[in-house]
Amino acid sequence: MAIEDGLVDEPSGGAPITRRRSARRFSVFLLLLIALAAGGIYTATAVVVHVDNVVLPGVDVPVPRTLANLLPHLDPSPAPGSPGTKRINILVLGVDRRPHHDPKVDGPPNADSIHIISLDPVTKTASALALPRDLYVEVPSPERKPDFWEIRINTAFKLGEEYKYPGGGPAFAKRAVEYNFHIPIDYYAVVDWVAFADVIEAMGGVWINVPEVMKNVEGFNPHDGNSFKITIAPGWQYMDAITALAYARFRDDDENDFGRIRRQQEVMRSAADEALRHGWLAQAPKLYDRFRGAVNTDFSAARLPGVVVLAKTIGVENIKTVSLAGENREAVKPVITPWGEDVLVPHWDVMGKIVRGSIDDRTLTSEGATVMVVNATGQRGQDERVAAYLRRFLLPPEWITVSGTVPTGTATATGVRAGNAALPPASLTTSITYTGDAAHTANRVAEWLGLPQGRVAQSDSFVGAPAAVTVTLGTDVRIPDDERFLRYRTR
Repeated sequence: MAIEDGLVDEPSGGAPITRRRSARRFSVFLLLLIALAAGGIYTATAVVVHVDNVVLPGVDVPVPRTLANLLPHLDPSPAPGSPGTKRINILVLGVDRRPHHDPKVDGPPNADSIHIISLDPVTKTASALALPRDLYVEVPSPERKPDFWEIRINTAFKLGEEYKYPGGGPAFAKRAVEYNFHIPIDYYAVVDWVAFADVIEAMGGVWINVPEVMKNVEGFNPHDGNSFKITIAPGWQYMDAITALAYARFRDDDENDFGRIRRQQEVMRSAADEALRHGWLAQAPKLYDRFRGAVNTDFSAARLPGVVVLAKTIGVENIKTVSLAGENREAVKPVITPWGEDVLVPHWDVMGKIVRGSIDDRTLTSEGATVMVVNATGQRGQDERVAAYLRRFLLPPEWITVSGTVPTGTATATGVRAGNAALPPASLTTSITYTGDAAHTANRVAEWLGLPQGRVAQSDSFVGAPAAVTVTLGTDVRIPDDERFLRYRTR
């Protein structure tokens, strides 16, 4: 075998079966790596391809003959509403892991870069949401105890590793994201920046338009771990791996993490363009051996065969790149915690709108079900607090209303109950009922409130109900008390 420009030639006569499997696994690595950019349509589509209707249907393109032979029952046109029409969400974490660091001494790394890549297989569009690393949120205890911690979201990966959470750092990072945003995460991928620098080096560099001179930028050599300071000139620069990595990681200016997110998106988008220009999607088998250990992911290699077709089907113009901080940082408030930490507290009403504009739930929209919150807790204002909490998520806020307080021990609000049928004591147990075709909405609301599915019931005996879904609050309801973060001292 000859090696030229970092590419390993295929042996004559065709690759063995193990080599083909390796090629598919490499497709996950290469494309997820570039997906850190939020320019990740090419990479994100690589991780979920047209293999079956559950993975990614709705790709109305010809299936390669070799793939059709392998998968003769492939159906390119799933029925509307089938499982394969749901969005596919991927949590991509870029961790600051360096070759000269000893994890036994330094401990596991934090996640420097956090993105949610969301693919819509029906509309053939993608969203890439960047989460600020200093976002301050509440999470369930990584020790699996019945309490909650306040953390920067970028520490979730580290905590999962340190406390040996089932599934480790990736699983706890996924838990933290799902708990706060209730965006179901289907897959994760963890990539370290050293490996990404290696990919850029293999490309020969990337083009970046630098808006102004950048001085005292920390660079490090990914091969020996030596660090140093560099200056990056303004204008279009063809950056080598060291410079591109330093540019993407820089945050010591007035923009702090906000500028870092923007620079990471620029570098990764340029890397995606370079990968296409070099024909890397078609040459993935030749690159596998060099980068095989660079990504930790729970993707199955069996779901990857259609990457090239998909990458060409979904164009870069159909990507929506978003920062959850907002275009003008309007979705976060800089504060100092009682423990002296500089963090960003979410303005959830604003951040919720950003999420809804980037990721939708088509079934919620089609059901069109309104939600009414009934207060039977005996605590004044609990219905308003719960309604405000529900407005963070994927239902339009105007669909969520409150009915006011009802006396403790009564079943529900006037006009909602038919006859004298008794419900469980509302003062103790939170329950959800729905009428008509609102089952999905009712179940999503139960998920957002942390309720078991057994608390959701259909009741056609409800007449004159002002909402398709009724949430009757009991004293067992618990929602995060993260509004207190906004009262922390302003930075």
